[in-house]
Amino acid sequence: MKYVSLLAIVAIVLPGCDVSTDLGNKIATAYPAKTPNVVFSPGHKMKVGDEVAPVLGNGECPSAGKAMRLLFGPNPDEGQHSCIVIAPETTEVFVTVGLKEGATREIWKVERSGERIMLRRADGSYLASAN
Repeated sequence: MKYVSLLAIVAIVLPGCDVSTDLGNKIATAYPAKTPNVVFSPGHKMKVGDEVAPVLGNGECPSAGKAMRLLFGPNPDEGQHSCIVIAPETTEVFVTVGLKEGATREIWKVERSGERIMLRRADGSYLASAN
């Protein structure tokens, strides 16, 4: 992996050069970038109808990477099954919503438009982050 970083730097330093363009294309082909998962931590507040409510999922909360641990410390939710995890292939998520009248379980549809991800409730309304 160290060599990939070095090759990427060399490819950037040699702009306009066919060799650097070819090298950059080869690196991109050999090590394609993965689309990251979108993750909402347990208790994340969403605008649900007319109120702001905390939400929980049933997906496994990911671990923090080395850099994130160094900067912010360990993820207290790591390994718990209470995050809302939206992977590139996810079409729906199961959530618990903390509404004023009590907690309710819902299934939200995941819709995509280009790079935009939208969450839709069963009643057709869209959700927005309140944080």
